[in-house]
Amino acid sequence: MKKPVEKNKMFRKLWMLIPAVLLLVWCLAGCAGSGEKTQEGEETRTEEHSDAVDASGETGGKATEETDETGEKETAGEKETAGEKEESKPLVTGMHKALEARYDEAQPYSEVYAVVGQDNNGIMKYNYIDLEGNYLLDEWVDAAYPFSDGMACVGYETQPDEDAYMGDRCYLYGYIDTTGQLVIPAEYLGTETDHPLCFYNGYAEVQYYVLQEQEYYSYYSLYYNVIDKQNHPLYDFDVSPSDNWGYGGGPDYRILTLNWELSPWRNIYFYSPWMVNLVEGKAPEEMILTDGVRSYLIGADNSVISSTDGNAEKINDRYYCVRMTDQETGQYQDYITDEKFNIIQEGYYYVYPGWEELPYLIKETPVSGEFYHYADYQVCDMELQPLTGVFSRFAPISKDHKIIVKSETDGWQLLDADLQVISNLEGDFDWMTSLEKYDGQQYWLEGVRNTENGDGVVTSTTVTLLDKNGKFLREATGTTGAFTVLSDELLLMVSEGKQPTLIDAEGKDVKELPYSAIYYAGEGSEDNTYILYTYGENNVSLYFELVKTSSGWELQELGDSFSIDGYYSGYEDGVLAENEESRILGTYAWSTSDSTDPVSLEDAEGNVLDEQTALSLVEDGLYLVGTRFEYNENNWTDEAHDMYLQNVEKSMEGTVYDKLGQLSEGRMAFLENGKWGYLELEYDAGRS
Repeated sequence: MKKPVEKNKMFRKLWMLIPAVLLLVWCLAGCAGSGEKTQEGEETRTEEHSDAVDASGETGGKATEETDETGEKETAGEKETAGEKEESKPLVTGMHKALEARYDEAQPYSEVYAVVGQDNNGIMKYNYIDLEGNYLLDEWVDAAYPFSDGMACVGYETQPDEDAYMGDRCYLYGYIDTTGQLVIPAEYLGTETDHPLCFYNGYAEVQYYVLQEQEYYSYYSLYYNVIDKQNHPLYDFDVSPSDNWGYGGGPDYRILTLNWELSPWRNIYFYSPWMVNLVEGKAPEEMILTDGVRSYLIGADNSVISSTDGNAEKINDRYYCVRMTDQETGQYQDYITDEKFNIIQEGYYYVYPGWEELPYLIKETPVSGEFYHYADYQVCDMELQPLTGVFSRFAPISKDHKIIVKSETDGWQLLDADLQVISNLEGDFDWMTSLEKYDGQQYWLEGVRNTENGDGVVTSTTVTLLDKNGKFLREATGTTGAFTVLSDELLLMVSEGKQPTLIDAEGKDVKELPYSAIYYAGEGSEDNTYILYTYGENNVSLYFELVKTSSGWELQELGDSFSIDGYYSGYEDGVLAENEESRILGTYAWSTSDSTDPVSLEDAEGNVLDEQTALSLVEDGLYLVGTRFEYNENNWTDEAHDMYLQNVEKSMEGTVYDKLGQLSEGRMAFLENGKWGYLELEYDAGRS
């Protein structure tokens, strides 16, 4: 396992000194005669004590009062001195049942209310409860989401147009306030997955379906907008999903709840980065939105600067490309426009990703006919004037901005960043690409040639590996023939009729692998190790880790299921989560079996505190344990069971429940005998 960088937390060793320091400061203040208790000071300390043990579950107690040399009080959080100790945070030492288990579903508390569900003849109905278990709504609703910014989204089941399929269950969504009143009408048509999101700083992103009626058929289209608490839309047009949001991937991104591994409420959505950026003014000065027919250039103040028919895309600071489609024929035409969508000329230009600093654009002209020939390419300057002739093939190399091109007169050539010819590439390839590893420095060129019969059916394929200057290295044949980069010094070659072979950077054999075919799956558990797989009986995948030993590269069997730190987990170096006190290390990866490797909890110094089937950090000094893990590949679900809560000092008498939920406002839902209730955490302001 790769060991993460250690983080020393010296203040953890100083907790016992804090009471003595505070007592000393208090005594000095009394002797100075300038620290008289005032009514205001008493209220301040009362509020601080209340906050320290507040059921919100937030760590980080209020700053304590100190007296400076002048006798004036100021908080420790405001007073910054060399060597000052960090504030003590309350430690969870126990918990008790606040609400008995009687709900069929229970979500985390948010702004004093929690969503609970009740099974009504197989259909779940929802309501909100306060900390005492009192219901907020007089009538149960069909869908409900957490309170945020004083508002909550609720839904009422409806039947959409029969001729336009929408899915199994559809809802009309609106918003209630903390009194339970429906203050924004239920007028947004959505589904269980596409629905309005929570309010944030006075605004909410709403998703809704709009019926599109055509002459012979009807269908629903999904749109977006942002509304305020008076239901006024930010844009006076419906924002349509598009690949051209201009930044951030678009408003269809979601932020899931915390504790992903163990939370039973994975379908709770809060805010989208798109909407948050708009509200907080973090959006770029200009962006492009579309309603599916027209594109709108939006300024920093969210006003419409200009609009145009078609789908617009920004090329650079000077030009936009607008694609207009003829509604009758379905044919499209591309135009280059200025920043106000004024048409300059026809054509499609683009900047290859990572080439923004280079002083040229790529012009692409679609053509038809030859099977592997879809467009002509030409490199132009920023004034849209040609710098090269027309190429029938174009392949960028991202490492150093070289270009692989093919023209009818000169064949395949390699050009440098100044568009000068480096070399002429020998070989009658159908196409060429660069072969590179994302985080490596070395790269190769790869050419592919197909042989067809008279009917246009490919009968054989040859893949040729060349070095970065176009020198021939190796050749692989067959429809499965391929070269895969493992490192700057090692590649995997698969060729029909031959053993899979490891080759070096010069194309020379390193080691034959004892299988008819084997493929690359990902990086291994240590540096310079790799996961490979092949197919066994009944087409079951068999996995291996390729490891370099003193005798050379060896394959170590992993079986038909495996888990490797960081592989398929999306977490760097096997760190699943971390906070100020500790971190979770281990494995969280999909596998083909119902088992998973143990996960370990370490403190900031790397000492192992616990090891279980499933772990999740809740807050500083507190973690959630699942001792049994269930995986259902058919339904794409995985769940931890037999769960309990524990602090890093292991001083809690943890009761085991079938499931525990997400900690929020000092409470945590628990599952007991098929019903959900709520636990309230007990805090101790100090640590042992």
